[in-house]
Amino acid sequence: MEKKHISIKKLKSLIPFDSLTDDKLRVYAQNIVIQKMEKDDVIFSLGDTDYYYYYLLQGDISLTLSEDAGNINYVIHSKTEASRYQIDTHQPHRCHAKAQTDGLYIKVHRKIIKDILSPQNSQLKQDDEFWVTKLLNAKIFKNLPGQHIYQFIKRMELYPVNSGCFVVKQGEQGDYYYFITSGHFEIIRQDDADKPAIKITELSDWNGFGEEAIVANQSRNASIISTTDGVLMRLPRADFINHILKPLITYLPYGNALELIKKGSIWLDVREEFEYKQGHLARSYNLPLATIRSVIKRLNPKINYITCCDTGSRSAAAAFIIHEAGHQVSILSGGFISTGKIPKGQHEKSVDPFLNASSIPLTPITAESQLKASMIVDSARQEAQKIMSDAEIIRYQAKQEAIEIKQKASNDIKQAKKILSVAELKNKVYKQWVDQYQEENQLKSSAVSPRLIVLVSLLAILLLSIYYYDEFLSLEGLFQYLHNIFMQKS
Repeated sequence: MEKKHISIKKLKSLIPFDSLTDDKLRVYAQNIVIQKMEKDDVIFSLGDTDYYYYYLLQGDISLTLSEDAGNINYVIHSKTEASRYQIDTHQPHRCHAKAQTDGLYIKVHRKIIKDILSPQNSQLKQDDEFWVTKLLNAKIFKNLPGQHIYQFIKRMELYPVNSGCFVVKQGEQGDYYYFITSGHFEIIRQDDADKPAIKITELSDWNGFGEEAIVANQSRNASIISTTDGVLMRLPRADFINHILKPLITYLPYGNALELIKKGSIWLDVREEFEYKQGHLARSYNLPLATIRSVIKRLNPKINYITCCDTGSRSAAAAFIIHEAGHQVSILSGGFISTGKIPKGQHEKSVDPFLNASSIPLTPITAESQLKASMIVDSARQEAQKIMSDAEIIRYQAKQEAIEIKQKASNDIKQAKKILSVAELKNKVYKQWVDQYQEENQLKSSAVSPRLIVLVSLLAILLLSIYYYDEFLSLEGLFQYLHNIFMQKS
């Protein structure tokens, strides 16, 4: 069966191919084959990893977000705007896709989409070729529609920073939203000019910041400083509002919010502590906007939170932070003022948002006290780390000293062996000298001088001549006697 490639006209109607020239579309079209589907065909399943994006060209496809493939959550029709975008942007896939009718679709390799997105802004060419994929898989973009994802990616700017750089400063206007692709950063806040700044929390790869000032339309309430060299992607304020904030934030009228509260949701009052004490909603919990990040990891992912404040602006900023961390969150639309529900005086005890919704309500604990407790814990942790570090240094120094002592002892042993070897050699030579001397003396003592022999002989002859004078009568007779004796011996 002959393969049928997608037409340039049809490919140009899909996102992000709509931004390409016909020449580039022609190149891509040659590598994209139209696939046929029949009713009840499975296009892909929940949890599959195939590295392809799928586009619906003709017919209907159902999407199911749970393991139960029969529980349909959404249906995509080929003649609607939704068909211009990928069916699912995640890897592995987060839903089941099943054909509801006969039809046509295409699948595009993720590398093609990456190649299309990256050149949109020359600044986006980074060493990490998968940064777009990682960006799309971040929690913040989990529920963001595809059209908005591509719009904000095309508008992002590369922003490298050096260690010690203030990315944003407290008190400045919020012009950009930042997303960390590499590096480590600290959020610090200074409430009193005469006191040092307080460290709120730390941020690293694939965290975002800067949304509070944009959403609340206020100046920056904290500073962000880089603790290492890093690379950021930043998005201008208007693009952030249009393509990230508006599609993500869910606003609830007071009546709808109250129904959710009865079912187990929790109010989060994000005003300052003094505002909260002047009056708050029943069973609400005070978590000021500036301190949310310091306790965000302790929030219960199974609970739906509803943020509230006086106007709704701080609620929106708080909701975005909570949503970015992967939690369920909504906003009280318009705040207390627009709803006419301005809280006055103290009410029922608040529910601790860090526990299950069914837990017994506890006495309100302000975020300020939590922040102080967190600071004490951080200080204790740092002190413990310092002690451990000092102990490690001492251990290392002791180890080095032991190594040096061992080395010195080894050198001393080698030197001693060398000295001993020389001493043994000298002793051996000395012994040889002594033996030689003794041998020479022995030889000298045992040797008889020829002169002595002559003298002794002459003396013997003399004595014999005197003793045997009468017998020999002459010297000639003596010699004859000696000759006879010698002849007898031989």
